[in-house]
Amino acid sequence: RTKILYISEAPIYGGAERYLITLAEGIDRSRYDLEMILSDQAPERLRQALRDLDIPTISIPPITGKTDLSGIMRHVACFRARRPTIVHFNLSNPLHGQYAMIAARIAKIPFQVATLHLPPRSTTPTKRGRFFERQTLCNLNMLIAVCDSSRELVVKHFGLDPARTTAVHNGIDADDFDQEVSKLAPVSLKQGQEFIIGTVGRLSLQKGFDVLLDAMPAVLAEFPNVRLAIAGEGPEEENLRKQCNTLHIDKSVDFLGMRSDIPALLQAFDLFVLPSRYESFPITILEVMAASKPIVSTSVDGIPESVVKNETGLLVPAEDAKSLTNALTKLVQDDDLRAHMAKQARQRVEALFTLNQMAQKTQAIYDRFCL
Repeated sequence: RTKILYISEAPIYGGAERYLITLAEGIDRSRYDLEMILSDQAPERLRQALRDLDIPTISIPPITGKTDLSGIMRHVACFRARRPTIVHFNLSNPLHGQYAMIAARIAKIPFQVATLHLPPRSTTPTKRGRFFERQTLCNLNMLIAVCDSSRELVVKHFGLDPARTTAVHNGIDADDFDQEVSKLAPVSLKQGQEFIIGTVGRLSLQKGFDVLLDAMPAVLAEFPNVRLAIAGEGPEEENLRKQCNTLHIDKSVDFLGMRSDIPALLQAFDLFVLPSRYESFPITILEVMAASKPIVSTSVDGIPESVVKNETGLLVPAEDAKSLTNALTKLVQDDDLRAHMAKQARQRVEALFTLNQMAQKTQAIYDRFCL
């Protein structure tokens, strides 16, 4: 079997880590021998998911910077001891994993692959960062973007050889999603005849929840029975709670915290909203589609590749609370349109964004280097 060593330096459990677990579920274990290097700060949720998949893990302190020579050499020693054919870096942003990539080059790993989950921003913070981008990302055998939009940005921003980049959309197994729902306890969020607008994500500026809250007073003025449910945790939680109080909508907004029952939670939503300032191709959107829920989202980056405007959801500009209000109110009052979008969403995820498709396309990349 071809030995593949995955690298994740994340101290949190987010979309990039969910991708890693999903990919590991789909990879053909009769052909590929999988191991994972995790940060010693990796969340227990990630570790447990890997144990459930019977994937060996190696815990190593992350490399803290270019002067952390002991950290770099620690990774070099690990690469030499494990002797993988391919090292696959899981990057939540372009600067994650750069020193581990250097260690892999020192260890003479035959092939290096990386999946980049968030598109690059318009500027790079420092000259040092730009230098390391050239030394690391530009020397990968293949950089995988999770949508076409991100791939175009990667090529343009970093000046990568297009032949060394590709797009592989995230995927899920909709039938497994259904089975997971059946195993979980039903979630009840409604009081009486309330209409639940729900969202899931890290409470960060990226996700644009502050814009969503700005949109809610007008929604509630027209539909007082609406309740907003926000699942997730993050650095902006306190600010968002204060914003609810300032807008006098705190009695209509529930902060649900981090949830481990997302498939069941989605069933409790009447409508899903994602107001992000930027995204790539979030797995959460695919789960919402598998749950047969209509979607309101910002039209950023790879979102239009999953959400078809006026077919599976409504798309609005980022940072536009008024447009978000209009889209939400349109779907709250139109039962038939929500039902149509829900049906189309499920059909689209089953046809285009399956776990098997994602795994097969990724394995085809591995096979370029190993066959």
